[in-house]
Amino acid sequence: MLAAFNSKPEVRTAALARLNERFKAGTLTPGAMFFNGKLATPAAALIDSSDGQVWEAQLGLAQWMAFAIDYATARFSGERTIALVGELLGSVPLGSDTGRLGCRVVNEVLASVAQQLAECGEQTRPLIAACEDIQKLHGEILAGGAPSPAAWRLVRKKAVQATDDLSDPLEKSLGACVEGAAWNPIQSPTSVGDVLRLRGQVPVEHVNKLFGWTDEDDKRIRRLLGEMHEKYLKDKPFAGKDVFMHLREDHPEAEARLLAYTKFQKGENARAAEQAAQQLLHVAQGVQ
Repeated sequence: MLAAFNSKPEVRTAALARLNERFKAGTLTPGAMFFNGKLATPAAALIDSSDGQVWEAQLGLAQWMAFAIDYATARFSGERTIALVGELLGSVPLGSDTGRLGCRVVNEVLASVAQQLAECGEQTRPLIAACEDIQKLHGEILAGGAPSPAAWRLVRKKAVQATDDLSDPLEKSLGACVEGAAWNPIQSPTSVGDVLRLRGQVPVEHVNKLFGWTDEDDKRIRRLLGEMHEKYLKDKPFAGKDVFMHLREDHPEAEARLLAYTKFQKGENARAAEQAAQQLLHVAQGVQ
């Protein structure tokens, strides 16, 4: 049984200090438990290692939490990452066992996914049913049980089939999140992080629909950028302006629409990523 921070507050303090040092040095990088001596993902920075066994021994935390941290913060600024990780680790009681807590995180995410799917229409009912079956297996683990590998394979098959039967990009994206949840986090520690990663992104087709960005918009922008390259940059020395700067001068209305679309896309993904991170944090804060 694990004991968070080996029941020593100084272990948590030292880990957060290592993370902060790397942030100040500019050596944090996105990824999943990556460490090469110079660059490190946030979780790896906490222990100066990419070894899951070192993570457990040094921090007394379950391995799923390392991947959850890295996947949940991938779209965040360094400042937001530092704040989230500090709040997350600060919410974990000293000496607590986080081994099964990953199942609670997954079920928290799945509850929101099922709610969103219910608003999509009758065609998502099979996927909602698969989602509920997966939640039950995670519930078994939380109650001290150990669902068989066959049980996990069965619910995974149901989730994949239900997702394959959908056509809407948003619904398929939610289905991918459900599929990612159909694993035992104790045996597959990357699964919790994968669920958070999938929950924290928005399919580009859905963003386009929300914004009103059409195929014609895309084709026009590509054509205009090509024209800017041919007119100002091709076979000419670089004069300090790229194609986007020339687009702003020659076609200000097209550049303004492109900027608005890009800002909207980033905003949608940032909102989704923050929602996923808050679900992780909410579970940690609820641990007694």
